[in-house]
Amino acid sequence: MRTTFYRPGKEVQLEMTLGQKFGIIFAVFASLILLIGSTGVFAIRWFSGWSERYYIAKQEFKMEVTMPKVWVAQKEPQIIYLAVVSSTSNPSVNLTEEQKKEVIAKSGYGKILSGVRMLESTNNSQANPTAHHVDCDKVGSTNEFGYGALNDTCFGSFEESVQTVANWFDRELQTKTLNQSLCYYNTGTALDVCTYAKNFASLDLIAVK
Repeated sequence: MRTTFYRPGKEVQLEMTLGQKFGIIFAVFASLILLIGSTGVFAIRWFSGWSERYYIAKQEFKMEVTMPKVWVAQKEPQIIYLAVVSSTSNPSVNLTEEQKKEVIAKSGYGKILSGVRMLESTNNSQANPTAHHVDCDKVGSTNEFGYGALNDTCFGSFEESVQTVANWFDRELQTKTLNQSLCYYNTGTALDVCTYAKNFASLDLIAVK
């Protein structure tokens, strides 16, 4: 087989066998494989070295970085003082028993209010510490007649409580009997007969003005 090689100004023709051609092709192919392999090995080594350097640098960076300490100002505990007003702060509440009876007698409904006071607070007895009138006493107020107890009603003075209850009965007795008024006062229903009215009738109120 004839192969023609060209050089500037001269043409040279050489005879090459098939085996020689395969040898040349094999040599070129082997050279390419060797070149690619060498390049790959170099790339792998370079990448490995870069990765290690990056990892070390990253580790060193992590070790060098420290988080700043943040100091949070702690509030001083707030103490709230609950003032319990003694009943001695209101002179009109601290009436003697005789003075209270005089105030009730002047209301015009002495017997009724005396009986209601006995039924509701046993004349301001402190025997039951959870009674409503005792709660009013603790805050310097008063309510010995049970008026508006469900609404936690307390009065600023004994005179005010007497006047309020007297006005209530004065209004209700215009359209109701005494029993009906008493039942209405205690139960909210104007009944002719109820336990409250019976208990009221059993009280000894003869001497009450």
